[in-house]
Amino acid sequence: MYYSKKKTQGKEDWKVSDRCCTMCIQSQTWRRAAILEIDGGNAKVFYSDFACVETVPVSDLRELPPEFASVGDAAIMCHLCGVIPAVGDEWPSITKEFLKELLDVYPRVFITKVGKFKDKSMPVELWVYHTIQGGALEPNTSEWRCLNKKIIEQGLGIPDKCMQSVGASDVNTANNGDDMLSFLNITGSVRDWLQIEPMPMKPLKVQRQESESNNSQSSTPLHINEENKEEPNSSDTIFISDWLPAEPLPCIEFTAMPTFIDNNGVIYLHDISQQDTLDLIRKALDVRFKSPDPKAKFVKWTVGEPCVALFFLDNRFYRGRVIEVNDETSSCLIHYIDYGNEEMCSFENLRKSIALHQIPIQAHKCVLDRIKPIGKNWDRTTLDYIHKSIVEKQCYVKVSGKPIGDLIPIDLKYDKLWVNDHLVDFELAEYKDGTKAVVRKFVPTAKEIVKIDEPIESDSGPDYIVESDDYLDQSSDSQMSVQVRCLDLEGKDWNDVMEENEIESNIGRFVTFPSFTDTEFLCNITVLYEINKLELSVIHDHETTVLYEKMGAQLQLESNESSLNGVYENKACLALFPEDKQWYRAMILQYSAIKKLIKVKYVDYGKIEVISLNHAREISDEYLKLPTATVTATLHGVKVNPSLDEKSVADKFTKTFLDKDAFHVKVITPQVIPSVELRDIDGKLIYENLIEEEVLLKCD
Repeated sequence: MYYSKKKTQGKEDWKVSDRCCTMCIQSQTWRRAAILEIDGGNAKVFYSDFACVETVPVSDLRELPPEFASVGDAAIMCHLCGVIPAVGDEWPSITKEFLKELLDVYPRVFITKVGKFKDKSMPVELWVYHTIQGGALEPNTSEWRCLNKKIIEQGLGIPDKCMQSVGASDVNTANNGDDMLSFLNITGSVRDWLQIEPMPMKPLKVQRQESESNNSQSSTPLHINEENKEEPNSSDTIFISDWLPAEPLPCIEFTAMPTFIDNNGVIYLHDISQQDTLDLIRKALDVRFKSPDPKAKFVKWTVGEPCVALFFLDNRFYRGRVIEVNDETSSCLIHYIDYGNEEMCSFENLRKSIALHQIPIQAHKCVLDRIKPIGKNWDRTTLDYIHKSIVEKQCYVKVSGKPIGDLIPIDLKYDKLWVNDHLVDFELAEYKDGTKAVVRKFVPTAKEIVKIDEPIESDSGPDYIVESDDYLDQSSDSQMSVQVRCLDLEGKDWNDVMEENEIESNIGRFVTFPSFTDTEFLCNITVLYEINKLELSVIHDHETTVLYEKMGAQLQLESNESSLNGVYENKACLALFPEDKQWYRAMILQYSAIKKLIKVKYVDYGKIEVISLNHAREISDEYLKLPTATVTATLHGVKVNPSLDEKSVADKFTKTFLDKDAFHVKVITPQVIPSVELRDIDGKLIYENLIEEEVLLKCD
């Protein structure tokens, strides 16, 4: 600003070491500088406020006015104290690279002035705060490390014997009287400013270092966790990186008090037996931090740092951890470790002291087992509902599995309501295994049941499916046989009941899909539901594939508002797929009249799902022209070894058949469910390994 307003002329008799001002080529700003060299029309200058060197034209140099020359330089020349190059006065490049790597690793570097200036250079020691990760259930430990000594330890420099004669009295003098800072009418030592409040921990141990020359004490800071003799005036302060983790739960069933639920559905709770400990923490912090701290607003914070923070609702202090730092607003986002909630807190309401560090975190992180959000994440409505239902209320908790990381899976009950299942009933969550919620409807008593003798008019199907609702408790991909029960069989044989139903029912026509009749074709296997049957996905040529794609697109365009006219086994229909909400061709497998649910097979993909009866529609003749794109088949000439359990057989089948290259299929016995051989491109049986391992046994 000064030189842009005043058009000053440069002088011609510049000399080395002259002070001047010039336009910095890199920043395009005027900077104070000192001339290092003059070579013809160019000058090599050192920017005294930025500690960098640049070559500029001599014509760009300007005289430095007295008002700017009187201000001290912002950059101070320093040299490493106590260490010198092994040969000569210049440091080798390998030492410079090593020091640069260390400085890049640590985000903060501390400088200690040691001794007096030498040739306008300040002797310093460089210090970093190094954290060592603790083991399981152990806190991390930290220590101060001197980079000067690291250079010596690596053999990149040698000790400066001239500096080893510095006595302990010099160090004490530097630390006691002259090491005071004053800012905004607040005065304190360097230690006071670096750490506003002491952090009581185990007593700090001081390591004495004997000099090789005169056995004098070295001027190094205090080391942590050393087992040497403690100095009389040593501090009772060490640094820790985090709070002790929560202790394992003493039992798997207990009464708990949830205190918070976060956006990921993680519930923070504690056993009610921990309430006395929480009261102790709260009262102790009230006593410890009852007085305001005028220096707190000037403290610097880092993410992950433990702290004690004021909670704005009750104006009391609690233990916390820094999650975010906003220097512009002088505030931090704090995670209150004993309760789980996160709140913004200003610097002036934060304290560095890690009080009551011996007490582990009181909040346990839990998740509701067996359920998941309906979408990708929990929505705000559901989270608010859970919060209002359980937070700050005594609940019964049952641990249902081993911890996953630091999350404990639980079943939670409030009053007589199991929250996990309740959320599914209210359609605020869904079961992870695909099981549907139980639908409860009014059923009249037996004496109120009126038998209707009139035949049911229908244009489809030979038989109504009479099924138990027990299968609904199984996963949608289960093909286990379902035991059929009737509410009132009156001691009759089940076959007799079926015959009576057939006599009384109206047998009409129903439509099915045309069968795939090729005896040789290519296929993939993408799903496995049974170990005795395989779903073969036919690989069509390009023209046929286009026909199926056009049919699939046309299905989505139609309204599909024609409800099912009768529910029959093997009846063709249109069904909505739960995952993508698209319509596909399907075939009915089972039906629950009480729950209004049907089990369907998507005939062009082989997948099986349990869906609501409202999600099925009548199919028009237009979509019955193409045969099903999947074929249900059995393997010819082999059977599953009956001595093996189904799970191990299923694992073997998965590795052999699923998501492999195309198989060549040859139909050996054409029938409703054909028997086939599956071979690779070399003509080898795909399941030859299963026969060798006796997972499959040859049969006639």
